[in-house]
Amino acid sequence: MSAGGVMRWRVVLELAGADGTRQVHEVGAGERPPAGHTAATLGLGLEEGKAILAAVQRHLVAVQIDEHCSSRRRCNRCGAQRPLKDLRRRGLTSLFGVVEVRAPRFGPCRCGVASRRTITPVAEIMPDRCTPEYERVVAAMGAALPYHRALTLLGEFFPLGGTPLRSKQRGSGPCGSAPGSSARRWHHRKRLLRRLRRARSRWASTPAT
Repeated sequence: MSAGGVMRWRVVLELAGADGTRQVHEVGAGERPPAGHTAATLGLGLEEGKAILAAVQRHLVAVQIDEHCSSRRRCNRCGAQRPLKDLRRRGLTSLFGVVEVRAPRFGPCRCGVASRRTITPVAEIMPDRCTPEYERVVAAMGAALPYHRALTLLGEFFPLGGTPLRSKQRGSGPCGSAPGSSARRWHHRKRLLRRLRRARSRWASTPAT
C-alpha cells in the first residue's frame, strides 16, 4: 500500500482458536521511499525481521498458553470449572524472545471427585521456563565459543531479548536475578552448563575432515 508518495507495508498475524475465535494482530509495519532504492533498502532489515519474529512469538505463545489453561481448568470428572486460586506471571525464554505469560493456579474442583490438589497448567508445559530448542542451540554455540560470547553472537541474529544469565550484581541471586527467583535461575544455569559440557565433549571427539 502507498500514501503520500511513500510505500507502506504491514505484516498481520491472524490466530484462530480451537473454538473458532479469531484474533488479528499487527506484528510489523514500515515504509520505504518510492525511488532511489539500493541493495541495502530492499526487503526487510535484520532488526525489522527480529522484531516481527518476536511479535509473532509473543502472540502465538500467549494464545497457546491460554488455550492450555482453559482446557486444564475444566474438571475431567464433572466438566465444571475449577476455582481460580491466584494469577501470576511467568517468562518463557526462547530463540525468538522472552515471552511473559499469565500463569493461573486452579484449586480442586468442588465436586471433590477428581484431583484434590492445586494445579498450575503453565508449569506443566514450561517447567524449565525456556524452550529445549533454546537450550540446545545455546549449548551447541557455547561448545565452540565462550558461553557469553555465544549468547552475544546469537543475539545478533535472533531476538533473544533478556537472557537468563547475567553478570552477578550485589544483592542479586547467582545469575544476577531478583532474590526471589535466584534458586530457579541457578538450577537453569547449571542445566545449561551441563549441556554445554556435553556439547563441547562431542565437538572435541568429532574427527577433523
